[in-house]
Amino acid sequence: MHPRLRTDLTVATSKAVDQDGYSSLLDNNARRRIDRDTLRMQMTISATANADVLIRVEKNRVRSNILLFSQQSNYSSIGLQYRF
Repeated sequence: MHPRLRTDLTVATSKAVDQDGYSSLLDNNARRRIDRDTLRMQMTISATANADVLIRVEKNRVRSNILLFSQQSNYSSIGLQYRF
């Protein structure tokens, strides 16, 4: 059996805006705007008839007009999936 390779790519984005000002202590009570973006890629490699190796990498970014809510993250994992 030859190893099979499957690649999944996911792109997600979302936007949110507060109806009222978030806090009078932050940015003159501005309404908070948040933009979220996620890019995820997963590779599945068949190792045996019943087992796959999974490799996943992910990048997340949250942007906001209020700096306190902005962040970035990177994630990676390797796993084994077994069917029984």
